[in-house]
Amino acid sequence: MRRDFTQAFDRWLQPHNRRLLRARDLPLALGPHYLHRLFDFVRPALVVDVGANEGQYARMLRRDVGYEGPIMSVEPIPRTARALALEAQADPQWT
Repeated sequence: MRRDFTQAFDRWLQPHNRRLLRARDLPLALGPHYLHRLFDFVRPALVVDVGANEGQYARMLRRDVGYEGPIMSVEPIPRTARALALEAQADPQWT
C-alpha cells in the first residue's frame, strides 16, 4: 500500500513539474547549509514531514534553512500530535 501511495503521489506531481524527494534518498549527514543549497536548487512547493514528532524538522527548516513555503506535518501518536499542533499554530503555512 505504501508503494501504491508513493507511485500515485509521484504521478500527481509530474504534471506540476515536481518530483518527490524522499529523505532516504539523501545522505544521512545533511546539515542546514546543504539543505539550504538543495532547497534553492529544487524550490519545493511543499514539504511533507511524515512522522513529524513535535516539529523539530519543520522548525529547523524555518530557522536554519530559511524555507518559507508550506509544511504539512503528520504525526500518528495522538499525544505527540497534540504537541505538534500547538507548535504549528503560530505558523499559517504549517499544518
